[in-house]
Amino acid sequence: MFDVREDPEQKAKCDETMELLLAAGYFRVRIKGLSDFDKVVGGLAWSIQACNFAVDIDVLYQENAILGQKIALTERIVLVLSRMKCSHAIEPHQIQGGDFIHIFPVVQWLVKRVFERRAEIGDFNRAYALNQYDKQFGELIDETKLTSFKENVEDIRIRHRPKRRYRCLDSKKKRLNNIDERRKRIHSTLVEFGQMHQLLDTSAGNEKPQQEVDALIKNMVDEKSKIATQIVNSLVNQQQDTLRGIIEDFEEKVNKKKKIIKEEGR
Repeated sequence: MFDVREDPEQKAKCDETMELLLAAGYFRVRIKGLSDFDKVVGGLAWSIQACNFAVDIDVLYQENAILGQKIALTERIVLVLSRMKCSHAIEPHQIQGGDFIHIFPVVQWLVKRVFERRAEIGDFNRAYALNQYDKQFGELIDETKLTSFKENVEDIRIRHRPKRRYRCLDSKKKRLNNIDERRKRIHSTLVEFGQMHQLLDTSAGNEKPQQEVDALIKNMVDEKSKIATQIVNSLVNQQQDTLRGIIEDFEEKVNKKKKIIKEEGR
């Protein structure tokens, strides 16, 4: 029996090659049942096709191939690499024999080309999408229009925010001890902000929700009337001195008139 030892440098380069293919997006290197040769050949073929070069290899159905098939596969890959003007020379027997010291630079060069190709395709697709959008919807919105649009949205949001229509007379600071009290508080809040329809929609023809709404409204004060009362009180406080002067003038005139009547009676 011969003691076959692995070259640690080859093993390290093999691991780096697999990690590089995995980082590029070739996830079949995770399959434990595949040999290193199948992973490398599949990764090379996948990278070449990702760079928009055709390679006549059906790796999915030629795994664990015999020696002649392996040589044919590697020859096709080397031929395409030469057409791509790969900066690193490699021979078919190096791929077939698992010479990862020479395989790794080729894979590294290919992965770099893959990322460059993805960037080119991304830029092209982005430009094409913008062009199609411009054709269909007109000019793109500039920054000033976008700012105006945001201001309009904010104005609409403020204008249509919930407005209180009623105010409950009961204090809401007390603790809610059971589910019925919590449900009543929720219903009361909905009624206060004019959302009675959310309670009535769940009734399905039942009159009980309407009765609950009526009972809740009886225990509330109209927010508009409250505001009107506050305005009146504010005006009264502001004009208090004026009103006091008018009252004093009126009382003085009444007293004078009484004196005149008394004098005429004498």
